[in-house]
Amino acid sequence: MTVWYNGAMGDRGGCTCDILIENYITETGIFIEKYKNMSAAAPENNVCGLAIVIQMLNDESVSNQIQCTNGVDRRQFSIVKNAALRFTSRIIQGNFTRGYCISIIRGLTDIPSPCPVSMNSPGADMCMPSIAIEKNGNGYEYLDSVVLRAMVGRGGCICDIFIDNYIAKTNIFIEKYENMSAAAPEYNLCGLAIDIEMLNDESVSNTIECTNGLDRRLFSIVKNGILRFTSRVIPGNFTRGYCIHIIRDTTTNSIPQRLKIVCNESDVLQHESSSINPTETKPVTHDDNTLFIAIGIVVAVLVMTTIVIIYIISTRRRRSNKRLEELQRNNVPDTNAKK
Repeated sequence: MTVWYNGAMGDRGGCTCDILIENYITETGIFIEKYKNMSAAAPENNVCGLAIVIQMLNDESVSNQIQCTNGVDRRQFSIVKNAALRFTSRIIQGNFTRGYCISIIRGLTDIPSPCPVSMNSPGADMCMPSIAIEKNGNGYEYLDSVVLRAMVGRGGCICDIFIDNYIAKTNIFIEKYENMSAAAPEYNLCGLAIDIEMLNDESVSNTIECTNGLDRRLFSIVKNGILRFTSRVIPGNFTRGYCIHIIRDTTTNSIPQRLKIVCNESDVLQHESSSINPTETKPVTHDDNTLFIAIGIVVAVLVMTTIVIIYIISTRRRRSNKRLEELQRNNVPDTNAKK
């Protein structure tokens, strides 16, 4: 579920908006990010005239800020019972010429995030429509990487990794985020696996499954190459997700390329949410042929009717003219009779 907070379209401080769970049942994770990573969804300058402070009302330790170009990457918060996440606008230096459009997404799972709350690398979430693009800059892994979070126990979800502005063949590494124990399931039977395949090379196929396949491994992305991650349900209970670090090879830092990850909902979920495929074309049937025949008959009848009406009008007009001429002749005076 996504709500759009058209945060600040006027440069006024002290305005507040509260986010809460209306029919609270259990602790709920939410994500906050710039809407669809669109450049127009946030100010373009570092000094922009308005900032937004984010604060959990029942927990003073939770405090963040969205300020111009900073703080607009996806971040996670947890809302507990009777809690509210408050957004407060604050005037800062600069001219306010572009506002904020903030997407607030309720998580589809109640398991804790396998990634740390504060990450330098932008992240995308499996089974949720999301996009992450490597930050500009070179030299350190957090500048040359993106993160994939998997927190939903559903199969068929897809995330694609590719080079956003491809120039040359690029090596990337995939591994458990910073080798943290919380960044992957703790049991061999964990309920969810992730298959990795190179779409343009069938020989490249790997799997991350619970405690296996989490060590650093190397892949190469060529022109138009896509490295696909697909979730798959397996035996076990899904109680801890995956936090997968995807790093562009540091030896290629001098090349201005960027990693991009695009995640979509499960194909099964998309099918269940709509029984009609908008791209499906309707085949031609006999009913269509019947329709064309009926239209032809109607057109023919209209043409014939029009011809008959024109004929009747023309005939009546000729008769009327003839009678008028006879009346005029009868009304002419007899000059011989007067003499």
